[in-house]
Amino acid sequence: MNPLVSTVIPTRNRAALLGGAVRSALMQTDTSGKPISQEIIITDDSSTDNTPEIGRAFEREYPGVVRYMNVRTGSPGGTRNIGADAATAPFLAFLDDDDEWLAGRLQRALDAFASHPGTAFIYGQTVPTNGDFEPAPESAPVFPPLPLVEGHPVAAFLRSPPHINTVLFRRELFLAHNGFDRTLSGFEDVDLLVRIVRRHECFAVSEPLARMRFHTDSLNGADKMWARFVDEQRSRRTHLRERDAFRPSFKERVLLSFGYRGWYVHRFLTIAAAANKVGNALVAAKATHYALRVSPLHALKNPLFWQVRRSAKNAKNTKEQTV
Repeated sequence: MNPLVSTVIPTRNRAALLGGAVRSALMQTDTSGKPISQEIIITDDSSTDNTPEIGRAFEREYPGVVRYMNVRTGSPGGTRNIGADAATAPFLAFLDDDDEWLAGRLQRALDAFASHPGTAFIYGQTVPTNGDFEPAPESAPVFPPLPLVEGHPVAAFLRSPPHINTVLFRRELFLAHNGFDRTLSGFEDVDLLVRIVRRHECFAVSEPLARMRFHTDSLNGADKMWARFVDEQRSRRTHLRERDAFRPSFKERVLLSFGYRGWYVHRFLTIAAAANKVGNALVAAKATHYALRVSPLHALKNPLFWQVRRSAKNAKNTKEQTV
């Protein structure tokens, strides 16, 4: 008997967190409390820690339900696509290896599909948290904010997109749109959702369906974050140039071209501040440089920029005094 839902969990070097994601998928039940008919496909992008052992242990414990695949793609979109290609169910879901689904997440989406059979995908809200699943101090309690937009929400998704953890696709439509763009190092999920809603309608479940971990940026994350920004910028330009019935207005296109940059500026300045704390002036300078390249206006308006500048100046004065 084929499963009803295929759940793909892409992973790489997340041995300590993968189990929580898998268990949250295994705990999904229907309205009667029975486990939802589901196959869980763990696609491991060549982990070098003991993630393979964790994945294979779940495969042994839940034969016929959990499958572990060791793959080599080098991109989040490519790793998800391999799992989607191996899936067999009519509905397709994705869950990041460091996040978790809330109870009833799949059933709520399946119920929405039952009442809206022509929908391409269902999405809901996400609860952002810190690394311990506690409320993230810098984020809204949930996102996207209510009211959630349905139909063809091109502008809404470019402004405040849902997290891929909350989306449930019709697998045939996911494959018809060629899945995620594996050339993107970030924004590949939003890119896919926008491509689909230009052709098909979506429907929203106006409640949280998942919680995600918001990780503190590491000191070596500036170059990776810059690559992500460049990819998002390229993808946004492509979508905003598209001339169809769902093209945002000129004013919206201007806002969608620049508004998102504040998020990247804050991330870069967070890296710079962390680098200053440990005396890594080179990383702090690089991250600050990236912040200014993304948007000088956002950088100068952010209090972190001036904090980073003061810290760098104090460190320089201290060094000169000790020479």
